[in-house]
Amino acid sequence: MAFSASASVPSPLDDLSAAADVIVIGAGHDGLVAAGYLARAAPWVAVMEAAGASGGMTASDPLIPGAPGHVVNSCAVDIISIKKRG
Repeated sequence: MAFSASASVPSPLDDLSAAADVIVIGAGHDGLVAAGYLARAAPWVAVMEAAGASGGMTASDPLIPGAPGHVVNSCAVDIISIKKRG
């Protein structure tokens, strides 16, 4: 998946290297913030993300089949399995 922080229309990967002034790898919260700052200085900033959606560890999805419409942060689910020490 490729999209530009400074253009509203997704760009094909073939055109990306010729068109982008800066390419940010990863559309997690850090990558999106970096792209925002870079977009102030560069005319065309592209963000590359391997996942189907941006947000990285901050993304939330309906992950529980028995609870349709209940949105969960997938990275926060790991906290449930951590055993409390002490």
